[in-house]
Amino acid sequence: MESGQKPRKKTKHYSRLIKKKSVARLKAGEITIGELCLELNIDRHVARYWCKNEDRWNDVDGSVILRKHYPDALKRKLVREVEAGELTLKEACVKYDIQWEANTKAWFQKFGSANLQANTITSVNKVSSQEVKQTDKPDIRQEKDLKEKLRDAHLKIALLETMIDVAEKQLNIDIRKKAGAKQ
Repeated sequence: MESGQKPRKKTKHYSRLIKKKSVARLKAGEITIGELCLELNIDRHVARYWCKNEDRWNDVDGSVILRKHYPDALKRKLVREVEAGELTLKEACVKYDIQWEANTKAWFQKFGSANLQANTITSVNKVSSQEVKQTDKPDIRQEKDLKEKLRDAHLKIALLETMIDVAEKQLNIDIRKKAGAKQ
Protein backbone atom coordinates (compact mmCIF):
# COMPACT_ATOMS: atom_id res chain seq x y z
CA MET A 1 0.00 0.00 0.00
CA GLU A 2 1.31 3.44 -0.93
CA SER A 3 1.98 5.93 1.79
CA GLY A 4 -0.77 8.45 2.49
CA GLN A 5 -3.60 6.09 1.55
CA LYS A 6 -6.08 4.84 4.10
CA PRO A 7 -6.36 1.10 4.47
CA ARG A 8 -9.45 -0.14 2.67
CA LYS A 9 -12.23 -1.54 4.84
CA LYS A 10 -13.21 -5.10 4.27
CA THR A 11 -16.72 -5.16 2.90
CA LYS A 12 -19.09 -7.41 4.75
CA HIS A 13 -22.32 -8.39 3.08
CA TYR A 14 -25.42 -8.75 5.21
CA SER A 15 -28.38 -10.94 4.41
CA ARG A 16 -31.69 -9.45 3.46
CA LEU A 17 -33.16 -10.71 6.72
CA ILE A 18 -30.56 -8.87 8.82
CA LYS A 19 -31.20 -5.68 6.85
CA LYS A 20 -34.94 -6.04 7.36
CA LYS A 21 -34.60 -6.70 11.11
CA SER A 22 -32.16 -3.80 11.53
CA VAL A 23 -34.53 -1.38 9.83
CA ALA A 24 -37.41 -2.66 11.96
CA ARG A 25 -35.36 -2.05 15.13
CA LEU A 26 -34.52 1.48 13.95
CA LYS A 27 -38.15 2.29 13.18
CA ALA A 28 -39.31 0.86 16.51
CA GLY A 29 -36.82 3.11 18.33
CA GLU A 30 -34.98 0.20 19.93
CA ILE A 31 -31.67 1.43 18.55
CA THR A 32 -30.21 4.57 16.95
CA ILE A 33 -28.45 4.69 13.60
CA GLY A 34 -25.15 5.30 15.38
CA GLU A 35 -25.60 2.27 17.60
CA LEU A 36 -26.58 0.11 14.61
CA CYS A 37 -23.50 1.27 12.72
CA LEU A 38 -21.24 0.37 15.65
CA GLU A 39 -22.98 -2.97 16.16
CA LEU A 40 -22.73 -4.08 12.52
CA ASN A 41 -19.56 -2.10 11.68
CA ILE A 42 -21.22 -0.22 8.80
CA ASP A 43 -21.18 3.42 7.73
CA ARG A 44 -24.13 5.73 8.37
CA HIS A 45 -24.89 6.06 4.65
CA VAL A 46 -25.31 2.28 4.45
CA ALA A 47 -27.84 2.29 7.29
CA ARG A 48 -29.72 5.19 5.69
CA TYR A 49 -29.75 3.33 2.37
CA TRP A 50 -31.23 0.26 4.07
CA CYS A 51 -33.97 2.41 5.63
CA LYS A 52 -34.73 4.26 2.42
CA ASN A 53 -34.97 1.05 0.39
CA GLU A 54 -36.57 -1.16 3.01
CA ASP A 55 -39.31 -2.35 0.65
CA ARG A 56 -36.65 -3.61 -1.74
CA TRP A 57 -35.17 -6.15 0.63
CA ASN A 58 -37.80 -8.66 1.60
CA ASP A 59 -41.40 -9.60 1.73
CA VAL A 60 -43.09 -9.97 5.14
CA ASP A 61 -41.98 -13.58 5.59
CA GLY A 62 -38.36 -12.82 4.68
CA SER A 63 -38.50 -14.23 1.17
CA VAL A 64 -36.82 -12.33 -1.61
CA ILE A 65 -39.05 -10.06 -3.69
CA LEU A 66 -38.74 -11.04 -7.31
CA ARG A 67 -38.82 -8.60 -10.17
CA LYS A 68 -42.34 -7.90 -11.37
CA HIS A 69 -43.40 -8.47 -14.97
CA TYR A 70 -45.85 -6.01 -16.45
CA PRO A 71 -48.01 -6.94 -19.48
CA ASP A 72 -47.66 -4.91 -22.68
CA ALA A 73 -51.27 -3.72 -22.43
CA LEU A 74 -50.51 -2.09 -19.06
CA LYS A 75 -47.33 -0.52 -20.43
CA ARG A 76 -49.23 0.94 -23.39
CA LYS A 77 -51.98 2.28 -21.13
CA LEU A 78 -49.48 3.96 -18.80
CA VAL A 79 -47.58 5.55 -21.70
CA ARG A 80 -50.82 6.77 -23.28
CA GLU A 81 -52.08 8.35 -20.06
CA VAL A 82 -48.79 10.10 -19.34
CA GLU A 83 -48.42 11.37 -22.92
CA ALA A 84 -52.02 12.61 -22.94
CA GLY A 85 -51.29 14.58 -19.77
CA GLU A 86 -53.92 12.75 -17.74
CA LEU A 87 -51.32 11.67 -15.15
CA THR A 88 -47.75 12.52 -14.25
CA LEU A 89 -45.22 9.71 -14.37
CA LYS A 90 -45.16 9.44 -10.57
CA GLU A 91 -48.95 9.32 -10.37
CA ALA A 92 -49.07 6.61 -13.04
CA CYS A 93 -46.44 4.55 -11.19
CA VAL A 94 -48.48 4.76 -7.99
CA LYS A 95 -51.74 3.98 -9.81
CA TYR A 96 -50.35 0.86 -11.52
CA ASP A 97 -48.06 -0.21 -8.63
CA ILE A 98 -44.82 0.22 -10.56
CA GLN A 99 -41.91 0.23 -8.15
CA TRP A 100 -39.25 1.91 -10.27
CA GLU A 101 -39.90 4.88 -12.55
CA ALA A 102 -36.71 3.99 -14.42
CA ASN A 103 -38.48 0.90 -15.80
CA THR A 104 -40.81 3.14 -17.76
CA LYS A 105 -38.08 4.76 -19.89
CA ALA A 106 -37.90 1.76 -22.21
CA TRP A 107 -41.70 1.64 -22.31
CA PHE A 108 -41.84 5.19 -23.68
CA GLN A 109 -39.25 4.30 -26.32
CA LYS A 110 -41.19 1.21 -27.33
CA PHE A 111 -44.79 2.40 -26.98
CA GLY A 112 -44.43 6.19 -27.18
CA SER A 113 -46.42 8.27 -29.66
CA ALA A 114 -43.73 7.98 -32.36
CA ASN A 115 -43.87 4.18 -32.26
CA LEU A 116 -47.51 3.81 -31.24
CA GLN A 117 -49.02 2.87 -34.60
CA ALA A 118 -46.27 0.44 -35.60
CA ASN A 119 -46.34 -1.37 -32.26
CA THR A 120 -50.12 -1.54 -32.19
CA ILE A 121 -50.27 -3.11 -35.66
CA THR A 122 -47.49 -5.65 -35.07
CA SER A 123 -48.72 -6.74 -31.66
CA VAL A 124 -52.43 -7.14 -32.46
CA ASN A 125 -52.01 -10.86 -33.02
CA LYS A 126 -50.13 -11.29 -29.73
CA VAL A 127 -52.66 -9.50 -27.51
CA SER A 128 -55.17 -11.68 -25.70
CA SER A 129 -58.90 -10.93 -25.83
CA GLN A 130 -58.83 -9.67 -22.25
CA GLU A 131 -56.07 -7.20 -23.05
CA VAL A 132 -57.97 -5.99 -26.12
CA LYS A 133 -60.93 -5.08 -23.91
CA GLN A 134 -58.62 -3.06 -21.63
CA THR A 135 -57.01 -0.98 -24.39
CA ASP A 136 -58.66 1.93 -26.16
CA LYS A 137 -59.63 1.70 -29.82
CA PRO A 138 -56.82 2.77 -32.21
CA ASP A 139 -59.08 5.46 -33.76
CA ILE A 140 -59.54 7.17 -30.39
CA ARG A 141 -55.81 6.93 -29.75
CA GLN A 142 -55.01 8.41 -33.17
CA GLU A 143 -57.52 11.21 -32.63
CA LYS A 144 -55.96 12.12 -29.27
CA ASP A 145 -52.50 12.00 -30.82
CA LEU A 146 -53.53 14.23 -33.72
CA LYS A 147 -55.23 16.71 -31.38
CA GLU A 148 -52.05 16.90 -29.31
CA LYS A 149 -49.94 17.49 -32.44
CA LEU A 150 -52.35 20.21 -33.58
CA ARG A 151 -52.16 21.88 -30.18
CA ASP A 152 -48.34 21.75 -30.33
CA ALA A 153 -48.40 23.27 -33.84
CA HIS A 154 -50.63 26.15 -32.65
CA LEU A 155 -48.27 26.80 -29.74
CA LYS A 156 -45.28 26.79 -32.08
CA ILE A 157 -46.98 29.27 -34.42
CA ALA A 158 -47.84 31.57 -31.50
CA LEU A 159 -44.25 31.35 -30.27
CA LEU A 160 -42.80 32.19 -33.69
CA GLU A 161 -45.18 35.13 -34.15
CA THR A 162 -44.20 36.47 -30.75
CA MET A 163 -40.51 36.12 -31.65
CA ILE A 164 -41.09 38.08 -34.88
CA ASP A 165 -42.97 40.83 -32.97
CA VAL A 166 -40.15 41.15 -30.44
CA ALA A 167 -37.51 41.19 -33.19
CA GLU A 168 -39.42 43.90 -35.12
CA LYS A 169 -39.66 46.08 -32.00
CA GLN A 170 -36.05 45.64 -30.92
CA LEU A 171 -34.47 45.98 -34.37
CA ASN A 172 -36.98 48.52 -35.74
CA ILE A 173 -37.39 46.62 -39.01
CA ASP A 174 -40.33 45.06 -40.81
CA ILE A 175 -39.90 41.28 -40.99
CA ARG A 176 -43.37 40.22 -42.05
CA LYS A 177 -44.35 40.42 -45.70
CA LYS A 178 -46.81 43.25 -46.32
CA ALA A 179 -50.04 42.42 -48.18
CA GLY A 180 -49.77 43.46 -51.85
CA ALA A 181 -46.04 44.12 -51.72
CA LYS A 182 -44.05 43.07 -54.77
CA GLN A 183 -40.99 40.90 -54.44
